Amino acid sequence: MNEHDSNRLSWLLGSYGYRPANSLEEADIVIFNTCTVRAKPHHKAISEAGRVIKMKRDRKLIVGMMGCVAAEEGDRLFEVLPGLDFVVSPDMIREIPNILERIINGDGSRFAAVDFLGSYEPVTKEAPSLGCRVSEYVAIMKGCNNFCTFCIVPYVRGREASRPPHDILDEIQRLTSSGVKEVILLGQNVNSYSSFGLDFPGLVRLISSETDILRIRYTSPHPRDFSKDLVLEHANNPKLMPHAHLPVQAGSNSVLKRMRRGYTREEYLDKVRELKNAVPGIAITTDIIVGFPGEREDDFLKTLSLMEEVGFDGIFAFKYSPRPGTYAAAHYLDDVTKEEKEERLSRVLELNSRIVKSKHAVYMGRVEEILVEGHSKKGGGELSGRTRTNVVVNFAGGLSLVGRLQHVKITWAGLNSMKGEIVN
Repeated sequence: MNEHDSNRLSWLLGSYGYRPANSLEEADIVIFNTCTVRAKPHHKAISEAGRVIKMKRDRKLIVGMMGCVAAEEGDRLFEVLPGLDFVVSPDMIREIPNILERIINGDGSRFAAVDFLGSYEPVTKEAPSLGCRVSEYVAIMKGCNNFCTFCIVPYVRGREASRPPHDILDEIQRLTSSGVKEVILLGQNVNSYSSFGLDFPGLVRLISSETDILRIRYTSPHPRDFSKDLVLEHANNPKLMPHAHLPVQAGSNSVLKRMRRGYTREEYLDKVRELKNAVPGIAITTDIIVGFPGEREDDFLKTLSLMEEVGFDGIFAFKYSPRPGTYAAAHYLDDVTKEEKEERLSRVLELNSRIVKSKHAVYMGRVEEILVEGHSKKGGGELSGRTRTNVVVNFAGGLSLVGRLQHVKITWAGLNSMKGEIVN
């Protein structure tokens, strides 16, 4: 979501005549877009902002903070960071050009715009032109009503509000007209989408039939709300990619209950089986938290056994850190030691590596349909794209292939990416 907000802000500021600086040293304005889901990025954001604010001793510089840290801390950030010029919550990003104008014109004030809006209001009314990107995020809703005990999101992103379907269709069609081939539908809990009588599977069907987009992905759903209708959409809609990121968080029912996730281990596994039966070969990825309060060794072993039973195609794994303002921080003792958390995280990552390498080995020699996205991050003059199951594949080819669907034979499979050669 933060990447999406940053892209939209970049376009918004560009429409007011601002231009990106080539380096921090050349910048007149620095805006930090922040995350507070975990303690580490929260503290890093404040530390980095403090470092940049020190540069104001030597030259004129406007420094602002937006995103979830801004929403959580509000104008308290002016005490922590005395040189900070403005603080803006995610719902108020569109106010940044007005705030900058007042600062530049010498108002002398510092500004905090941290309100929540009750409806979905996009940062910009027009789909931004972001160059030659092939895949783009499209926000369909904001906020979350689930209040998992560990999660700060409902407090910093507000309650759920869905975007009208006609706005989404208009943006996607404009993006396709500018060369975008794939959209990633974005929200804190996309399968809670509801607008003008349309639910999330209905929205996917509408986008598929009413726009020229080639591929559709989404992130992130909540397992409790993952409906049979969405499973059927995966089975019947060739535009909806065979990949589902389904955050489980833990494999123990007692831990899931304390997290207030709203499902059991057995119910989660039933959803996975439904997906795999309906869409053979579908990739399923997940999020896992280790060291949640009260997690004993036998609870943790249930997480490992669930990983093996599902055979995830990838995970994002984190050590639990209490977030001030959440139920868990207020009511649960953070009783798993730092050393235990680190050791458990290491075991999760080690098991994930073994599972993913085994699954990726199956791709060897197969021909995959790749949406070519551009230059490979690996360098070497190669191109890069993604399989339908969202695996990165690097291969030799000319830039004329960018934006096209290309058949590529897999010749090497690693943990995080693969290599291949074009099949003519």
